[in-house]
Amino acid sequence: AAAAAAPASSPGAAPAAAEGAQGEGKAGVVELGGDRRCTVSDFKGSKHVDLREWYRKDGELKPGMKGISLQVADWNTICSAVADIDRAVQQQDMSYNLYLSGKRKVSLSQFKGKTYVAVREFFLKDGQEMPGKKGLNMTPEQWDCLKKGIPNISAAV
Repeated sequence: AAAAAAPASSPGAAPAAAEGAQGEGKAGVVELGGDRRCTVSDFKGSKHVDLREWYRKDGELKPGMKGISLQVADWNTICSAVADIDRAVQQQDMSYNLYLSGKRKVSLSQFKGKTYVAVREFFLKDGQEMPGKKGLNMTPEQWDCLKKGIPNISAAV
């Protein structure tokens, strides 16, 4: 697999990834497919796990606006709950919620008959939880790639 050009260096920039099979990559990078990836970034001396869409500009791969940056504690919570999340996906349990720090959670949604694993912020409107702008919805295939990459990401944080 050929390496992608490194994005311009900036504080908090995620590392460039090797372009290879989904669920694989170099240390701290997991390709999820569909221009989505999970990366470990360092922002002001603090490690974060980013679930984000990426795009190409001038031949360089750059992080997009769609996504969410998780604290390591939130990442560890997700890792500990993989079996529960898998069970919810298999049973299509749309009431499943795994609460993370602040107003963030892992939940399931359906769109056009397909189930998605959502990691996103939410807000309350009239007593109901509503999805916020920050976050990423993953197809079951992308969720599987993320699961396969857990050791890689966890070793980098």
